[in-house]
Amino acid sequence: MIVTALVVLPSPVKHAITPEPQLEDLTNLSENITRLTTNPGPDKNPVWSADGKKIFFVSMPDIGLGRYGPECYICVMDADGSNLTRLANGTNPVMRSDKIFFKNKAYAPIDVWVMNTDGSDKKKLISLNVTPLDSNPTISPDGEKICYFTPHSTGYYWLKWKNETWTRFDHEPRVNRRNIDILARETHANIFVMDANGGDKTKIASDIDLTCSGYSDLIWSPNGKKILFQTSTPSGNNPTTNFDIMIMDADGGNQKRLTDYPEYDTSPKWSSDGKNIAYMSGNLSNFDIWTMNPDGGDKKQLTTGALVTDFDWSLDGSKIAYNSWLTNDPKAKEIRIMDADGSNKELLLSVPCNPSRVGMGLAWSPDGSKIAFDYYMIDVVNSAIYVIDVPAMAADEGGEIKRPTETSPRTSEVYQTPDNLTEESLAIKIPDQLTEEEKLIVQIALKNRTVQEMLRGKEIKISSVNMVSGGETDEYGKESSYDLPGVQIYIGNKDWTSIIEIIPLVDLKERKVVRILKNTFIKPTLPVALTENEKSDALKIALDDPQVKEKIVGRDYEIITVMDFENWVTGKRVGPTQVLIYMNETGIAYSVTVNLTENKVIKVGEQIWLEEQKRK
Repeated sequence: MIVTALVVLPSPVKHAITPEPQLEDLTNLSENITRLTTNPGPDKNPVWSADGKKIFFVSMPDIGLGRYGPECYICVMDADGSNLTRLANGTNPVMRSDKIFFKNKAYAPIDVWVMNTDGSDKKKLISLNVTPLDSNPTISPDGEKICYFTPHSTGYYWLKWKNETWTRFDHEPRVNRRNIDILARETHANIFVMDANGGDKTKIASDIDLTCSGYSDLIWSPNGKKILFQTSTPSGNNPTTNFDIMIMDADGGNQKRLTDYPEYDTSPKWSSDGKNIAYMSGNLSNFDIWTMNPDGGDKKQLTTGALVTDFDWSLDGSKIAYNSWLTNDPKAKEIRIMDADGSNKELLLSVPCNPSRVGMGLAWSPDGSKIAFDYYMIDVVNSAIYVIDVPAMAADEGGEIKRPTETSPRTSEVYQTPDNLTEESLAIKIPDQLTEEEKLIVQIALKNRTVQEMLRGKEIKISSVNMVSGGETDEYGKESSYDLPGVQIYIGNKDWTSIIEIIPLVDLKERKVVRILKNTFIKPTLPVALTENEKSDALKIALDDPQVKEKIVGRDYEIITVMDFENWVTGKRVGPTQVLIYMNETGIAYSVTVNLTENKVIKVGEQIWLEEQKRK
């Protein structure tokens, strides 16, 4: 009865999560990082709500002396960390529409439950007499099906000797462990699919070889028609550490091997449109990110020597965030983002991390402006949930919104909108430079009730009217495109260091807004030219700095550029000045940040450049 009460009855999370932080805070490493939880026990596995306003996560209460108990709680908080609430005993929350599916515990028998996002209406769906690690039950995108595997031992053991030969035993052998590489129980598995209510259980795959793993990812495609899984690739009559990614129909038909790397291919994840699969490939000392088509074709390596431990697609499929070790510091870890083709890699965060307790759980917010992650600190059996802001992302809904190369001449002044915003109250602020047709488009946009709600009480700036082209594919694979006039409207924070750009697209024939695109810019800046005196001063400050001298004196280098930045919405200089120094012998580029007002160097960063980057 007590266990049932814990599963069914929610209680405030403040009873389990104390306000006193127990971990070293990461927020001093970057102004773009926010810490959300301070529970003395581990908080992990952040999951965003569909509207981006909430974050669900798993919390494990601390029981003292650096230990935490076996119970796990599913909690929820606002995206800023406020209003924390415990919803249920459980782990592995998964969002499906307006429901949360979760597992009630980490040991057998496992129950799969579903509840509303506020923790109400909890229902047990099925019970499986296996552990989550042994079964990995996963929910279909529509929440109607559950896929899981059941491993079973054949009774045999495989032993790999130091000389690379294998021996099969019908019992667990007693040997000197110094003479062997691997001792593995021979394990096979069957894969099942069943209705979420427990009915219509069907075996869809048999005798999947998991001898050297014991585990397989089970990943539904976004449309629920395909399932990815992993299996080992036999080498003659011997087991192997070569694990490949397989695909099959949701009913088990058309099984096909997608990868053939001689070691590990693992952790496949679909892009949201189902057109690409990203995965990790490598060995136990290094994993890189690759992508491929669902048929296994067009494989592309996106990272090289990155030592990746986790990654996540952005919702629009345009970018990938990933964790990686720093090869020159075994206790340091980075979070980076890159375009889906591997280009434009950008460092978001570099922090110390205990290699035995690596923070995982990267999760993009639905609008792509933030990434949530759980982070374990050095030598502390603990973790907390953080979010980090992401630089400007591509537009929502397929619109091709591009950052302007200069401040548009067709733009209004920045002004505060009234709380009782109406189209009439904004009409006088429409830029005079617009043509009559463009003014009409702006007026139609400002009459839209959704647009008015987005702008009410905000500092805004109406920019230009441009043709916007884009396209999208619906859930049935039907493609559509548009080519419509859109009004660029900027919504800024107090100092305009962060802006939201909305573009209402207008159908002139129907005289109405047909869709609204949205784009977030965390640092809306562009490089601008400096005067010759400013360049000279910045260069002297940089080259006289002891840190810089230590790196460049007596070596072959060249100054690539000296530049400042301005806010491309307000047209105001924001600084600080950057001096870029390229080392010809090593290919390292030093970015020296200079404060011209205080005549000092603020920061010295470095990165490896390819020759073509230097030429650019």
